[in-house]
Order: sequence, then C-alpha cells, then structure tokens
Amino acid sequence: MSIQLPTTGIDVVSLARRLLAYTSEFFATAGIALPSRQYIAPGTPSTVAWDCEQLVVTLAALNFGKGQAALNYNTTVGPSAGDEMRNASFGVQLVRCTPGFEEPTEGLLGQGWLPEVDEINTSGEQMLIDAGTLSQALSNLAAKADPQFTAATGGTLVQAGAVTSFGPAGCLWGITGSLTVTAGVLLP
Repeated sequence: MSIQLPTTGIDVVSLARRLLAYTSEFFATAGIALPSRQYIAPGTPSTVAWDCEQLVVTLAALNFGKGQAALNYNTTVGPSAGDEMRNASFGVQLVRCTPGFEEPTEGLLGQGWLPEVDEINTSGEQMLIDAGTLSQALSNLAAKADPQFTAATGGTLVQAGAVTSFGPAGCLWGITGSLTVTAGVLLP
C-alpha cells in the first residue's frame, strides 16, 4: 500500500492574516475603537511585548488532533494515521492602557496620586466590553460567519476557546482569546 504525504505545510499565514483582519472589522462594526498598532507577532501569546496599546495575533501551536482534543493526542505514523488531524491554535491579544499614577505631587500618599475610582471603573468596563466582543468575534469565526476565513480553513472544524484577562502590569491590561483551526488530515 502506497501512502502519499502532503507536500505543503498548513497555510498559517493566511489564517493569521484573516483572523487579525476579521477581529479588527468585527470591533469596528460594533463601534469599538481598537489601537492602530495591529500585527502578527512571532512567539507565543504570553511573550508578546507590552510596550503600548495593540491588537496582536500569534501562533500558539501546531498540533495533532481535533482542536481542544489535541492536547492529549497520541500520534502514529503509517496507514493507521489516516484519520488523524492537524490543527493550528492562535492567540488574539488586545492590550489597552489603564489608569495609573500620574505626575508626582505631594499629598497624603506621598509622591504621586492614585487614579480616581471612576477612571478605574471605566477601564474595567472597557475590558469587559472587549472580552465579550472578542469572544463573539471568535465564536462567529467558529460558526463560519466569515466566508474569507472559512475559505482559508478549507471549511474544516474551527473551535473558539476561552477569552482570559491579565494585568494590569504597569499601566496596561489585556485580554487573550484563542481559536483552533483543524487544518486537515495528516495522511490522505
């Protein structure tokens, strides 16, 4: 029995580009302004530099198995592997500023002053709005709501993952969402 292996890699570049573009478009349609700094970053989502507000897509992993099941998936080589799947997991990270200490002043707390509670609350509400919006954007991609992304995946299984918050660190906070695309059969 002759086995033909795929001769090209998973087109993760097209997937990442469309994921970034769709996320940006989805926020714009919802009337939510995003930072102008938007890019595909090398490295994992947890290693992206937090140097300003930004929207970033990263590749978290290429793996075997269908979506979330890939984490504990054993791979084999040969004819029995014909139904095994490959997948690409992406992280979408949105980083925004949060109120922090301002110009040093003398006062009850010494140098600097704490941000007003209203400022902190506004920042917290923005994080919640962003998290809900990112979750919906990723859910829509999983539901094949974007024909361009569906075409880039070849119509395969797409799973939206959790959206988690992190920070604040310095004067920045962020959210990260995940999306896993089943990219095709390992062996035809």
